[in-house]
Amino acid sequence: MQAIRPSYSHPESAQQAVSSAIPDLSGSIFNGKEISNHRSHGEAATAPDEGRSIEYAFWEKKPLEGRQITCPGQSPDPSETAGPYVTNNPVQPLNALALRTLDIIQEVNASYSKPHILVTGSYARFLQNRCPSFNNIDMICTTKDSANKLSVKLGVFNEALHADRSKSGTLKSVNSWSIPGCKEIKLPKGCNILPRDGSGMEAHQLLVNLDDRVSCEHAAPFAIRVPGVSRPVWCLPFAEETRLLGDTLEHLVDNLELLTVQLTQGKVFDIPQTMLFNSPQNNQERIYGLLMRCLLTLDKARQFISLISEWEPDNRLQEEQQRLHALAENMQSKLSRHICRSDFECRVSNWLTIVPHVTDYQMRRREFIESLLAMMHP
Repeated sequence: MQAIRPSYSHPESAQQAVSSAIPDLSGSIFNGKEISNHRSHGEAATAPDEGRSIEYAFWEKKPLEGRQITCPGQSPDPSETAGPYVTNNPVQPLNALALRTLDIIQEVNASYSKPHILVTGSYARFLQNRCPSFNNIDMICTTKDSANKLSVKLGVFNEALHADRSKSGTLKSVNSWSIPGCKEIKLPKGCNILPRDGSGMEAHQLLVNLDDRVSCEHAAPFAIRVPGVSRPVWCLPFAEETRLLGDTLEHLVDNLELLTVQLTQGKVFDIPQTMLFNSPQNNQERIYGLLMRCLLTLDKARQFISLISEWEPDNRLQEEQQRLHALAENMQSKLSRHICRSDFECRVSNWLTIVPHVTDYQMRRREFIESLLAMMHP
């Protein structure tokens, strides 16, 4: 399953989530292996009312290929939610457990006056017709309280699956494992959630992160009807997702030299999600990990820039694109002049030479890494 890049799909920079490995989340039930069993408490639901944004008007006029936009306070016609996706691109459907998990997330959102858990990443862009397919389902918990509520509800759900397993004999579960973050580069901690329905088919992962940087001041969240999910699924507007990516890239641009100096002088902090340097043996490898994170973020920025058309009616999105374009150029320039660039390129090139690349996945991985190295030569 591919989202934007046809050759290789790397993890979203915001694909981390709430887990018991996160020390500041009390009551979390993600234990890194399987969701534990906890009881939830009843919550009164209130209707979200976020107002109307420019992006609302744009998506209401755009053909949605079977996906229906829902504005806050609007109740979609239930008859329009039945049936499969209507799209020109073949997409692996979500299994029943993934759809139920999306339902649980919307139950949490209904307990607040505004949604606190928002779908983002390639799935949100797919629902908004900005890309033809998606990899996994990325989500952002904007508050710790919403993360804890989600943990409790998923724990109850998994407990019910275990009870049903003893009766039906079907192996169903909601598994999770933690993904570390890094505060030095503003990479949130998190975990993956994998609903297994016992069919043996590959399932979509749900990747949830805790990120309080989300702002609804200029781009209110909006909901889209997803077949198989009883409530509208709340999504992060693409303009806000672009802003968050710009903030991350700007932080890396402003702090690349400082972080390099700190690592050179002996400060120790691990940078995860680097593809090749996730278990650094020394600070030199941590610097290589930092450079890899910069390249991955730069690559994602380029993808976002390509998704925004010149005819884009959202002025704010156009502004964010211009900002992202300037930051991408700045980052590429800094990487090309980085003091460790030559050593980094030699190390990665040596890895590409030694490690066998036989399978289709391995070949696509090699191609993707080579494209990252090429970006260090503007």
